[in-house]
Amino acid sequence: MTRVFSGRTVMGEDHRRVLRSGLLVIERQLHQIVQELQLRDGDTDSILQSIVIDIDPEARKRILDVVTSMLDEIKQVKKEFDLELEERSLRWRIVSKSSEIWKILEDLRPDKMSRSFGLMPDNAKDAWKPHLARLLEMTDEIDRELG
Repeated sequence: MTRVFSGRTVMGEDHRRVLRSGLLVIERQLHQIVQELQLRDGDTDSILQSIVIDIDPEARKRILDVVTSMLDEIKQVKKEFDLELEERSLRWRIVSKSSEIWKILEDLRPDKMSRSFGLMPDNAKDAWKPHLARLLEMTDEIDRELG
């Protein structure tokens, strides 16, 4: 049941939680779109990826306007349904990303890749293993810093 009190629409906590969770994901994606739209040819902080700007400036501006409107709409929904501001711990966010990195590195072990994609040549295995070991050790170092 939804009711309106003093200019705010009230809904059940479960509905508010689902609404807040979904909008949080959408907001994150919208902010990433804004960052992407503000890139210039060749701009990237990536080692293994380059961004090619293949959207004309007018279209980029129109998309940015729509994204800004979407963010404004989310602000209105937050206010109307009195959605709580979710606080996230920086430590938790880094631990989560570090865990994801660890899992991917574990999947990149030569024996796992060989099982999934065929036998890896010994010289490639020998060349990859020290890099993998260093990356895993550095991931452990991040985790140790976080306690």
